[in-house]
Amino acid sequence: MYENQSDTSSAIAGIFALIFLLFWLLIKVGVRVFVCWILYSCFKRLPKEFRTQEPGLVWLLLIPVFNLIWNFFTFPALANGYKNYFKSVGRSNVDDCGYGIGLTYCICACCSVFYYLAFLSPILFFIVGFVLFPIFIILGILSALASLVFLIVFLVKAWNLRGQIPPEAATPQGAAQGDAPASTS
Repeated sequence: MYENQSDTSSAIAGIFALIFLLFWLLIKVGVRVFVCWILYSCFKRLPKEFRTQEPGLVWLLLIPVFNLIWNFFTFPALANGYKNYFKSVGRSNVDDCGYGIGLTYCICACCSVFYYLAFLSPILFFIVGFVLFPIFIILGILSALASLVFLIVFLVKAWNLRGQIPPEAATPQGAAQGDAPASTS
């Protein structure tokens, strides 16, 4: 009798854990999509001649593990595009347009992998020993928190700089929005 109750309560606990995991995963994916949308909007506002990356490539940040590498291409590219645009219009009061903040975010995001490695690899526990294992976990947690802060600061800065670029600056010269290209026939 008691064994059956234990099995039932274990099954219920497993179902709740699965629901929590799916909910957490859904929130995490939603946040990543939101971040990609912000970056996409920022790249889209830049005139084409100042883009060092096409706006659609930011969606590659949704690929797990690859995003850690792609961060180093996307965040500096946006900052450099802003810097080049504002230099061309004679504005020098925008500093590095978030380049340093973006690069720091990329580095912290890579360091946050220590947390996942500590739990995914039991072999790591025996390699680094009892003392270094908690240090890896703490380093991973702290760098994940720092990367979240730097990501928010970068996105706010990028969004504010986006607002300083007139919407018509992103359209090609001589073509109004909504006009169809002239046919050659």
